[in-house]
Amino acid sequence: MITGERTTIGILAHVDAGKTTLTEALLYHAGAISKRGRVDHGDTYFDFESIERSRGITVSSKQVDFEVGNRKFTLIDTPGHADLSAEMERSLQILDLAIIVVSAVDGVQSHTVTIFQLLEKYEVPAIIYINKNDRPSVDKDKTMGSLQELDERCALFSEADSELSESFIEQLAMQDEELLEMFMEGTEDQAFWSDAAKKALMNRTVFPSVRGSALNGNGIGEVINIMEKLTESKEYIEEAGARVYKIMHDEKGQRLTLFKVLGGTFRIKDMVYYKDSDGEKINQLRRLNGGKFEGVSEAAAGDVCTAIGIQNAELGDIIALSEADIELFSESKVPELQPVMEASLVLPEGIDVFTAMKTLRQLEAEEPEIGLRTSETTGDIHMRVMGTIHMEVLTESIRDKYGMNITFGPPVILYRETIEESIVGYGHFEPLGHYAEVQLRIEPGQNGQGIIAKNEANTDDLKIQFQKLIMTHIKEKEHLGVLTGAPLTDVTITLMAAKTALRETQGGDLRQATYRGVRQGLMKAKSVILEPWYSFEITLPADAAGRAMSDVQRLHGESGDMAQLGENKVSLKGEVPVATFVDYPIELASYTKGEGTVSLQSAGYRPCHNPEEVIDQADYNPENDLDNTPNSIYFKKGAGYEVKWYDIDEVRHIKGNFN
Repeated sequence: MITGERTTIGILAHVDAGKTTLTEALLYHAGAISKRGRVDHGDTYFDFESIERSRGITVSSKQVDFEVGNRKFTLIDTPGHADLSAEMERSLQILDLAIIVVSAVDGVQSHTVTIFQLLEKYEVPAIIYINKNDRPSVDKDKTMGSLQELDERCALFSEADSELSESFIEQLAMQDEELLEMFMEGTEDQAFWSDAAKKALMNRTVFPSVRGSALNGNGIGEVINIMEKLTESKEYIEEAGARVYKIMHDEKGQRLTLFKVLGGTFRIKDMVYYKDSDGEKINQLRRLNGGKFEGVSEAAAGDVCTAIGIQNAELGDIIALSEADIELFSESKVPELQPVMEASLVLPEGIDVFTAMKTLRQLEAEEPEIGLRTSETTGDIHMRVMGTIHMEVLTESIRDKYGMNITFGPPVILYRETIEESIVGYGHFEPLGHYAEVQLRIEPGQNGQGIIAKNEANTDDLKIQFQKLIMTHIKEKEHLGVLTGAPLTDVTITLMAAKTALRETQGGDLRQATYRGVRQGLMKAKSVILEPWYSFEITLPADAAGRAMSDVQRLHGESGDMAQLGENKVSLKGEVPVATFVDYPIELASYTKGEGTVSLQSAGYRPCHNPEEVIDQADYNPENDLDNTPNSIYFKKGAGYEVKWYDIDEVRHIKGNFN
């Protein structure tokens, strides 16, 4: 095993929590910068892009290396706005530690909850920094209490003469019965409790929480001390491997692949491999610090580095020095945060769709969640978006990067489909000289699971290589539902059996049979339309609370907790369909005369509140969708012929009553 020299830390926060201010304070305190910038002055170290300085928000993740004592760190600053959270999530898979910034003024926000959920998913240890405690109206105990309600592992950190305070040690001991017994006996010294705190932090059994004010520098020393004394370097395997976490392009359009080394060492001129690649050579290695690149000769385990020469690796890919070594590293997890709306692009005069698509593919490589496509009916370009701010940022970015002054049409909701009951589907593909039949079981899954593929096929009946091909074909395609043509989700598709022919069967035959089998099963199943929901937190004058609760009910939502904020304001939490709520922030601002605000966060998908209307508007006929046909091809009298989906159960070659 290899001990990494660097620890990667990410700073995460809800919007306006003071994340960038904390970043400036940490870098200044550590000696990485000589002057602290301010967001309102437009001179912060990380927010150097024009769009960031004009808006006062972080748009893309940035990194910088610095040292504290004998420890080396890479700090990654991430966007805080919910509309830009996909960029934030991309960083989580390479973090060794997160610093979560929570405003003591605003308290725990819906985006804070999302951050905690994502850290759980990616198993990232965390420090909590409770900012803006210098404000006179702040209720410090309330904010800490809200954090502990959110996650009981949050423990208020404090020191006395550079030693852990007894109150923090007591909170630490409360997380473990054995530690609690030792604390009650009072026999252990500071060295023991420091070691226990380090293990608890790195194992995610405690989240040290520091009160402070980033603007005034309060609490910064405590955060630095935790980073230096209560974290430890990770161990890595000796084989070289890395995870791609970000794609960029420089001003010349040259592709930059940013990755975290998960084992071994990469050097210039190394030949590297990743999924579906034939090998590419690393021409240059660079380290990114703020907005500047520095050339290096190698990248060691734990380093976050940039390679030039890797042309087609995608976000989340594992790169290694051999194809076999790719399997040594865990696959990247499927991103949780995805756009729930889509909007068409209005191109400027003189730019055609083909030219625009070719240019925008570069942006899609950097932000794959935008899911570029062209409409088959209108020919327009469509792009998936997280919300209004995301559209505004994309508009400015496309103008600045590519010189295209695009505008967006009105956004539309991205629906999904699932099924209510299990069904067995059959796909058969047998034109002249080909043969394959596949039997699949499609079952409803848990909310949010996506599509899970399983294999129950018998190796005595079906060769392993054919089984692997079918499993790949299940997972490689975005299968569409049959009600509106929306993407299928939350199902488990199991390979039950398949038939092949010794001479006729080819890889493409199994692909066709698999696709048709999924589709035939969906045609027989009872399908359900799903729509995206928001979780919301509305802050508004107390005398307007009744109106807000009535509006939520009118918009088919659910009101939750209401809390008093000072004398004249309240906050209302709840969940509501995106389709009904997308324009509500404007309505709220109108009837509260600008005093009402709302923060929105994705709350997943639920059964649609108006399915008949959505189906009518989609006007989708699954039997006319030739790219996703439910019908099969059989062979008779020297030629292939089509069998409709509703007749396949009678003529299938795989026998047995599996329904």
